[in-house]
Amino acid sequence: MCASSLRRTDAIFNLLPSVLLRVALAGDKAMVGGGRLLTRSGIVQNAACVLTLADHGFAFAPGTTMIEIVAALPLLIAYPLSTATAMHALTRRRADAHAPHCAHEDPDTSAPVA
Repeated sequence: MCASSLRRTDAIFNLLPSVLLRVALAGDKAMVGGGRLLTRSGIVQNAACVLTLADHGFAFAPGTTMIEIVAALPLLIAYPLSTATAMHALTRRRADAHAPHCAHEDPDTSAPVA
């Protein structure tokens, strides 16, 4: 079916982008606010998912095309790496602010410098 011939009611809930977005948002909420924020945001996200499914007639397509897989790759690769990099930098900054370094230790490994 041509994309231009899709009507709003012809939209299909696709599993890969939906799960990818849900996992990315859940990981973000868990890192920032812990279990409480993850639970509260999960309830809202699940409700939005159900409302969207109801709005589109509960059409469900567990299959994913290669175009959808390729389109999901940037989020699948870049988001976890950028989040991990930001968390590492934040952890290092906090550790540097709260623990003075000894002159004879390497700040990256806390190993004695020869």
